Amino acid sequence: MIDEGYCYLKLSESGDKALPVNCRVKTATFDDYQAKVRELETLYSFYPKTQDENISSIPDKLIVHSNYPNPFNPTTTISFSIPNKNKVELSIYNMKGQKVKTLLNTRLEKGEHFVVWNGKDKNNKSVASGLYFYKLTSGKEVAVKKMLLLK
Repeated sequence: MIDEGYCYLKLSESGDKALPVNCRVKTATFDDYQAKVRELETLYSFYPKTQDENISSIPDKLIVHSNYPNPFNPTTTISFSIPNKNKVELSIYNMKGQKVKTLLNTRLEKGEHFVVWNGKDKNNKSVASGLYFYKLTSGKEVAVKKMLLLK
């Protein structure tokens, strides 16, 4: 799993159109392997480093953060902030644009929120490895981001 994820991430960095011929992450021990996974998660995931106490955590517009971890298996967390109490819909789509599952369709208070997706569709069946999109709609604002499920 780490090899495939690492290769996809390197591909996205380089802008190449094909994966490298030899794309392997070699580790001597399980501890080394875990350290490499943590390094990749840190390099390719969004986490606010610090929160300035003088800055309000409530934004003036919709903010959707990158899901964490990404790539993921079997779960990922999608976090977002909304400026006002509003109806919010969060849905997952496959590469064909077909809706896989609606994770959230409710009215939320302003502020920060998060939802965990377990990689299952609306019939509670595990979805295949691949690229998925999550679409968040809050009022008239819409945001779409991509995520990678690797098994």
